[in-house]
Amino acid sequence: MLAKAHRDPNMKVSATAFADLDFAGAQIVQAETRRLLGQTAPVSKVAIDAQGRAVAAPIYGGLVATSGRTIDLPPRGWLGIEVEIAVRLARTVTPELAARGSVGVLEAIESFHVGIEIVGSRYDDRLAAGANGALADNMNTAGYVWSPAPWTRGIDVANLPIVVAIDGAVRWEGRSKAPFGELLDPVIAYAKRPLAFAALDAGMLVTTGTLCGLIEIGTPTHISARIADAPAVEFTVRHAAQSRS
Repeated sequence: MLAKAHRDPNMKVSATAFADLDFAGAQIVQAETRRLLGQTAPVSKVAIDAQGRAVAAPIYGGLVATSGRTIDLPPRGWLGIEVEIAVRLARTVTPELAARGSVGVLEAIESFHVGIEIVGSRYDDRLAAGANGALADNMNTAGYVWSPAPWTRGIDVANLPIVVAIDGAVRWEGRSKAPFGELLDPVIAYAKRPLAFAALDAGMLVTTGTLCGLIEIGTPTHISARIADAPAVEFTVRHAAQSRS
């Protein structure tokens, strides 16, 4: 069902059908959906769930773009956006590297980048799907837009100014805070206890969680986000009617 919803941007899947998934079952659904779609995963997202478990999900290649591009808004809409820092991996992050904490993981990182995660669900009621239902649905990811310009502050992301503008007007302004402690904590946690999805392989861009919470955006035509003095990440939104014209 989730694969059909990925193919059909109008479709919403019944959340109750996935509400009783256990942790293992959610991983199976996530993997099978990707297999059915034949999608690559150049970007992954890692997190630590409410039970303290490291989790991860693919962000499909068809949903990834660099800053300045145009992104299609599906008719079912988006939930919002999150401003994040991602790491480009030069090496696979192994349990051995993770055992050395941030020092070890930094050896595997080629560069850091500012990104905007687009948050969206294929469910008719994402909250009714529960945590495992969300894991099955790629942790509510609907896309990722990132800046090729390197983020030069590395893991220093605490208390930095963030400004998000929608259609030229400031929608959210505040200070950054890593959601799981330190920036690399979810990477370290996942490397120590990886699931079936290879989220930390060499060459991947790995995003580490929102620095600003979820920002609701409505139906915008242009979105931009800036952290401190880094170049803004921005994209234009093409609505369904525009896509058909």
